[in-house]
Amino acid sequence: MIDFRQQPPDDEPSGSHLKPPPNYFARRVQLKIMAMVFIFMLVLVMIERVRDPQLYRWMWTSSKPSSQVEKVTQPTPPRQPPVSRGEQLRDPLNWLASAQFQEEDYQHTQQDLWETLAASLDSRERKLLDGVLKTSREETALDAERTTSWPSLREKLDAGWSNYYEKAFLEVTKFNTDLSDLQKKNWLDILQHSKEFWEGPLAVGFTRIARQEKLTSGQQQALLQVQSTLDYIALQDVRDHTLFRGSEHSIWFRLFEKLQQATPAQIKQASTADVDFLQLDSQGRDYRGKLVTLHGEIRQGYRVRAPRNILGISEYSVFTVKPNSGPEQPVIIYCLGTPADFPAIPDKDVDRRTASLREKASFTGYFFKSWVYSTATSSFSAPLILARSPDWQQTARVTAPPSSRLTSRHLVMIFGSTISLAILLAFFAYWRSQWDNAATVAHSIDQQVPTALGQIPPDQIGLNTLDALRRLTEESSREAAEATDPPPGDPPDA
Repeated sequence: MIDFRQQPPDDEPSGSHLKPPPNYFARRVQLKIMAMVFIFMLVLVMIERVRDPQLYRWMWTSSKPSSQVEKVTQPTPPRQPPVSRGEQLRDPLNWLASAQFQEEDYQHTQQDLWETLAASLDSRERKLLDGVLKTSREETALDAERTTSWPSLREKLDAGWSNYYEKAFLEVTKFNTDLSDLQKKNWLDILQHSKEFWEGPLAVGFTRIARQEKLTSGQQQALLQVQSTLDYIALQDVRDHTLFRGSEHSIWFRLFEKLQQATPAQIKQASTADVDFLQLDSQGRDYRGKLVTLHGEIRQGYRVRAPRNILGISEYSVFTVKPNSGPEQPVIIYCLGTPADFPAIPDKDVDRRTASLREKASFTGYFFKSWVYSTATSSFSAPLILARSPDWQQTARVTAPPSSRLTSRHLVMIFGSTISLAILLAFFAYWRSQWDNAATVAHSIDQQVPTALGQIPPDQIGLNTLDALRRLTEESSREAAEATDPPPGDPPDA
């Protein structure tokens, strides 16, 4: 049997016709690999980019005059000048930072004192205390009901302070034997400072409030210090990954009060950091009660009713925001209102629905907690920020004419064209592969047959047709001659 496969020459070693593997240490090969990696990354970027519907708007929007564009762009507001010292707020926005300048031991003593006093008050008395402190900040007079109830609450607070002071004094001087003389002196100085504060500007301020008299700057500052201590205690009781709790009611409205009495420029200037979802979710304790700024896109908005409160807040504007950086996780923003010309959002308590939005905005407000909210299928936890209003500017919106919008006819054309193109490419690839295979086989045979025939030994090559016929004729003649000759030894016939 003749083997028509191509064979290497006798003097060529077996396998030498194979292409050697590439040298991966060569610079040229490394550049090729790097180019392939870059091309692969470019493909991934393009795959991510084609998900954006805005990329295909040119297919459905014809080139129209500029009259198709709603000219609603507002001029950029002028930059606000820095807040001068004369315009500083009496109730500071960054109250946690100002509290850090106080002596740590004295601050802890005040927190322990007011935590003890607040625990002894019922809800009515605590509401009265909050109202009195708010009156001192606003420099207004107490109403008749509070004026009548305040003296009894004042006596209860004085009795609680006296009891706390006596117990602390005995603990330092007699019962606690582990303290050194220097430590005892330090704690006695702190107790004396606390006593002077209570019996000095604080007691006088409480008395002047009851008498409907104007407070001095020092007395207002003393009452504000008490309010900051109560705020800090309430802030420590806030818990992440929970629903709204009753104990969080007071600090919730205190933070909104700070936002109410400040201008947007003052709030923006007092921001401590730009944050995203990961920072608020993983470092909530560090940012709680601090002013932060979040930049993102509003995806959902609605309004809800506010519970009865001393601030007069009737409703909130609630937004679900996707931050510009970080994972695809929402941040919930409770606002006191919205800017002028902001898209209308429904009242969820009345309309039972929300509005889907796509508005770029930034929010500066207090981070409150990671709040658990429910959806139609499950419950999730998201960072919650309390803000005054979105920092939002209108931009030009292109209104496409009705004839240029995506219709079922466009969809049929897209799918039909795609399928037709796919079939055409598949047929061309099949036809080309068949032609290439036939041409390759024919060319291979043309090259391999002479080579294979040339390798057959001469003794195995048969005669050609003419020589074979001549030999056959000679053999036939020889056989006929032998048949007519008599065998040797027989007598010839007569």
